[in-house]
Amino acid sequence: MILRIPVARLMVAGLFAAGLLLPARAPGDSGNVNWQDHFDRAGGFDSALAVVWAHGLIIVAGDTTKNAAGNRDWTVRAYEPHSGDLVWQDHFDRAGGFDRALHATVEGKLLIVTGRTTNSTGNMDWTVRAYDARTGALRWQSHFDRAGGFDRATAATIARDRLIVAGDSTTAAGDFDWSVRAYHPRSGALLWEDHFDRAGGDDRAYAVVEAKGIAVAAGHATGPSGDTDWCLRAYNPHTGALLWQDHFDRAGGGDGVWAATAHGGVIIAAGHTASPFGGSDWSVRAHDARTGALRWEDHFDRAGGDDRAQAVAASGNRVFV
Repeated sequence: MILRIPVARLMVAGLFAAGLLLPARAPGDSGNVNWQDHFDRAGGFDSALAVVWAHGLIIVAGDTTKNAAGNRDWTVRAYEPHSGDLVWQDHFDRAGGFDRALHATVEGKLLIVTGRTTNSTGNMDWTVRAYDARTGALRWQSHFDRAGGFDRATAATIARDRLIVAGDSTTAAGDFDWSVRAYHPRSGALLWEDHFDRAGGDDRAYAVVEAKGIAVAAGHATGPSGDTDWCLRAYNPHTGALLWQDHFDRAGGGDGVWAATAHGGVIIAAGHTASPFGGSDWSVRAHDARTGALRWEDHFDRAGGDDRAQAVAASGNRVFV
């Protein structure tokens, strides 16, 4: 049976702003703001890029400006959800450069935050930091510098007791490869990794989700013709074995996934694809998690210009993009 999930298209403002803003909505249909927090650390630019619920706390991750020199630190702040009181915070400055948390996920009592940090030589490294979600105490951290270039961990998920982290890393030749690394979530031990270079161009993973015990990373990969294609790669989380992959080139232009979620046994990816009429269209594609078979897709061109879907969530029998 084909599962056809209705798609609701939403235009929603993100959490990226000069100053952290976390409005908490009252239950029911009132829409009233219970509390909010504007955090200006040192008069510079601050941004919130991820939010999760962990052990009764609302936890926000991003970066904040440390001083007048403009140094930006990796920042995590945990709030009591009813009052908005700050419970703990962490400002991490690895080596005096630009550090940014990009994503957060939860495993038991652990809060796991991924992003990028600047090392002592001045290049940016893939970084994972695991905290006690209740107290903010650091449990472990991992920094990955593949070849002295720009590396970042953009997303993470838990699959079969494995922490699967997706992102990109720079090769010695200077091009970006799609990278996925699996860790033991409680110790931080590296278990396996996959660096994927499709055709010598720019390949990046922006999302990773779990469905039916399978980890699926999503992003874009450059094809032989030089344009980026919509890309999904599914892994066995214990071994790293590739189970299936999908390279989707809609009209010979630039295609890519920006976000993904799981709904039962279906992986739903959202992003943009090249329109046959020029420009890019808002696109959503749903795959069977076990086989990679396409279940359904939706391409939306609002007014002939460039459209892009950047977030997706599923609840009940609805998908919101």
